[in-house]
Amino acid sequence: CYISSFKFSLGNNITFYDYVTYNFDYSDVFFEIEGVKYSITSLCYNYYSVAINSSLYSVGNYNYTIYANDSSVPDNWAVPVNGNFINY
Repeated sequence: CYISSFKFSLGNNITFYDYVTYNFDYSDVFFEIEGVKYSITSLCYNYYSVAINSSLYSVGNYNYTIYANDSSVPDNWAVPVNGNFINY
């Protein structure tokens, strides 16, 4: 399993988009900001999105991580994608 691309947009919602490639059926994809996990929605085959209300976060710099796992072997986690964003 591999997280191959990622982008986000800021506004009233902070919306994150990612593309995940699996060896087999996916098992789990989730998104985390500063230790808080959010459910991520499948838009269509391999594309995922999560929209988070920006008012939940005060102005500042935040770290995020995207995790993905497929069912080829137990705990076959992709290398997490880490980054940060600034909430205005």
